[in-house]
Amino acid sequence: MIWQTITKHVACVAITLASLGVLGCSQTEEVPLIEGTVTVDGKPAGGLYVVFHDAGDPNAEAVASSTRTEDSGHFNWSVPEPGEYVITAFWPKRIVTQEETIEGPDMLRGKYRSLKHPAATVTIQAGENELPPIDLSR
Repeated sequence: MIWQTITKHVACVAITLASLGVLGCSQTEEVPLIEGTVTVDGKPAGGLYVVFHDAGDPNAEAVASSTRTEDSGHFNWSVPEPGEYVITAFWPKRIVTQEETIEGPDMLRGKYRSLKHPAATVTIQAGENELPPIDLSR
């Protein structure tokens, strides 16, 4: 039992380190890094999902990368390669009970969840990218 727990922790640490490029992977230098902020009606949108779709992919519905904003509405993330990306977004309501926290309905009512009505379209360069603020409305 204890070995299973230790093995799980070691696997989690290895995956985390690999994703950070610490295990000698040189992709960290090539992977475009993205920094941005999302607000809704001018206020920070904590817990909002930011979803990147490769605009050049014929299957643009496929998710290239996604992240979730911090309480400040700020996010740091990456996409697989430089290029043009369509950003969709959804903001689930947090429902806290005594036993758990679950995600409820989209507080944006699906307004920015479609590629036909995205939150933004951006061009990502190699290296570090600071996106202009994305302000959404309800």
